[in-house]
Parts: sequence; C-alpha cells; structure tokens
Amino acid sequence: MFDGTSHLMLTDLSLRLPQIVKVRDDVEPTLPRVAAMFAAPARPLAALGDARAPVRHLDLPAHARALDAIDGGVGFTAFVALADALVALGRGLRGHKAWNDQGVRFALAEALAWLECAFAAVKLADPARRAAVGATTWSSGQAVSPDILVGALAGLGLRARARLLEVAAAAGLPVPGDMSEVERTLVAARTAARPGARAWVRAQVP
Repeated sequence: MFDGTSHLMLTDLSLRLPQIVKVRDDVEPTLPRVAAMFAAPARPLAALGDARAPVRHLDLPAHARALDAIDGGVGFTAFVALADALVALGRGLRGHKAWNDQGVRFALAEALAWLECAFAAVKLADPARRAAVGATTWSSGQAVSPDILVGALAGLGLRARARLLEVAAAAGLPVPGDMSEVERTLVAARTAARPGARAWVRAQVP
C-alpha cells in the first residue's frame, strides 16, 4: 500500500533545495551549530507547537569538509565531492526548464536525503565525530562496528551518486567533479569492510 510518505518528503526537500544550494556570502562554521543542538535541553513536543523560528540550513559542502577534517575511524572524503556536486547541480538547475520536471526535482531531493542520512550516521556512530558535535559517549555495548558504519556510508553515498548522475543526464548538465573516483572509493571501502562487518554480525548472534 502506498501512503504517499516518500512523495511528501521529497516534495518538502525539493522546496528547500533553492535555499540549501544558494551562494552564501559568509559560510558559518557548522560543527558549533550542531553541538548547540545536542546541548539544548529536551522540551515537550507540545511546548513547541506554536514556536516560530527561521529555518537556517547548514552549508552542505562546508559541513562535509568539517566532518572530513575530523580524524575519525572512517573516511568521509567522497561525501565532500558528493556535497559539492549536489550544490553545483542545484545551482545549475536555477531557471532551467528541467526544474519543472518533478522527476528531476525529486531525484535531486533524494540525493540530498541520502547525503543527510550519511552525515547523521557518521556524526552519531563514529566516536571522534560524535565527540566533536557534543553527543554523549556510547554506553558499554552500544558502539557500532567501524566496518558496519563504513558499509552503511558506502551504500548511502552510492545511492546519492546515482541520483546526481540521473539529474545531470536528465537536465543535460555536466557532471560536477569526478563521480567515477567517488564510486571507486566507496566500492573499495565497502569491499574492504565486508569481512569485518560479517564477523561482527555473527558475533552478535547467541
């Protein structure tokens, strides 16, 4: 049964894309903003029902670079290239007739969704990056295997790459960056991590 959830999500993300990819005069450091979110005290959802605040999107490439610069347990360089490509394509679609095609808008919005998932995963599952954004340390037994994280990130990155290539082809725009190198990097990382990931999963089974 189709409930329309993904359609609504992609519609919302595509409406936000022009703001996300716009040229910024000043790029605000992203990690302090994320740390402030983690430091904010919990509040009941009902208390936020009437809250009004402007939406301030993180600069996607700047955030990818900030996360990549942290010496964590997994590489993140491929996501810098993916974030750059998404922003370049988004800017290239401004005023382009292809932007009127829902399929193109949704493909770019889906690429954004996969990238945001990767950003969230690496911030929460990689100990060094988790500490950099002020998240609490893992309790005993909660840590995620680095190999599991590498495999998950590779899958997310490859999905984002596929959607970006789809957008470029549909709009007749040049492919930003070296997407072949991104693919090689992510596939190699996933392949190298697979044995360790399988061993970790087997170890969890009683």
